[in-house]
Amino acid sequence: MGGDRLKIILTTVEREEDAEKLASSLLGEKLAACISFFQVKSSYWWEGKIERAQEFLLIIKTADELVDRLIGYLAEIHPYEVPEIVVLPVEKVWGAYERWLRDVTLR
Repeated sequence: MGGDRLKIILTTVEREEDAEKLASSLLGEKLAACISFFQVKSSYWWEGKIERAQEFLLIIKTADELVDRLIGYLAEIHPYEVPEIVVLPVEKVWGAYERWLRDVTLR
């Protein structure tokens, strides 16, 4: 039940349509097995001032072997000039879920 072979990638977009488009593209390319997204409030520095925005946070679940390809692809298709692309390690995962995720993305 270790999770070292799985990763979670976070990114945000302004519109729900963009979240749906990114999710469809990543799933279609088999770079992710599952993507969840929901609306969040964000505060951040941009061009010398603090901005506040409603955004959609995407939680992308993938295999460790696909992370570099996924990051490159996501950076290319992302609508933001400087997208948030953060990779989080997975410490533990239920074995059946890990097998499903790896089967979906790596076969």
